[in-house]
Amino acid sequence: MVDVESAPLEQIVKQLNKLINVVEIVELDPANSVERELMIATVRCPVSQRHEISELVRIFEGKILAVSHEALTVSLEGHPSKVDDFEDMLRPHGLDDIQRTGRIALPKLDRNAGKLKSVKGTKVG
Repeated sequence: MVDVESAPLEQIVKQLNKLINVVEIVELDPANSVERELMIATVRCPVSQRHEISELVRIFEGKILAVSHEALTVSLEGHPSKVDDFEDMLRPHGLDDIQRTGRIALPKLDRNAGKLKSVKGTKVG
């Protein structure tokens, strides 16, 4: 996923088309798509600060993946702005290492597609 405000879309498409593994490029309308990003970070913190980090992870609906005497490894999946906010909140606690996937996106599902029909005369159990 790319931000077309930071670089011309036409130039990006030309560069991507040069890559062998690109099968198709589709421009998605942000209003009609779902975006996500994954972040995994190691936060170096003493045991006395663990509660603060754990609370941030809980508030942002993240996960604690690993614990050592000196650090926690945490993950968060969500909209890129949520991941940005989480990173900003963790940074003062001592980010030791961080990896982010970058944005991924798919079109939103059509909720008006065929409705389920009830089946009469079917016995259950």
